Amino acid sequence: AKKILELIGIEDCQGFPSFEISDVQVLFTKTISACLCLDNFHYAHKILAKMHEVELQPSRECLELFALAYAQSSLALKARKTERKFRGEKDSVMNDSVHKATKAYKIVMTLSDAKIHPNVVVKVAKACGRAGLFSKARMLLRILHKYAIEPGEETLRYDPIVLQGMKCTHSFLLRQCASQGNTTAAIWFANDIQRFGKRMAQRKVDA
Repeated sequence: AKKILELIGIEDCQGFPSFEISDVQVLFTKTISACLCLDNFHYAHKILAKMHEVELQPSRECLELFALAYAQSSLALKARKTERKFRGEKDSVMNDSVHKATKAYKIVMTLSDAKIHPNVVVKVAKACGRAGLFSKARMLLRILHKYAIEPGEETLRYDPIVLQGMKCTHSFLLRQCASQGNTTAAIWFANDIQRFGKRMAQRKVDA
């Protein structure tokens, strides 16, 4: 990690782990992951820019790390906003929360055809929902529903992890609609969830 950081002009590498990895792409990805774990988006983006400079394409895993980090940061910012509101303090983080949720959403959408990990989609959908970006959250929910279907087939694949993630996302998004008073979005999600439930029921009958 220190060698990669030195490449982008960073001399203070305190707090960053050392990696003994020969694969350059993996080394870049691990270093980006270390930066994002420290919530240092600036360094992470500088490393990503260096990858492009040396004509090294970021892997799907690398971009997933960015999406996940942006989503987690957005959720944390929104939670901080709620605490400040409860204490009667002025809010100064909502725009940043929306910005980071939007960043995460855009990354997921660029990777949606590459079978991005469902857990990443779940986290980003929650971030969008909590930030009030319900149309984006709905699009991500539909991607999750699609992931439960084998490519080229209409039969649903029973994946307990994927399905559990969907159920948690369903309830989370509906709660956000209620807490933010958005009845239109609640109807969107209710309809999508109902349609998905019918397909699940049909799968059980066919089995």
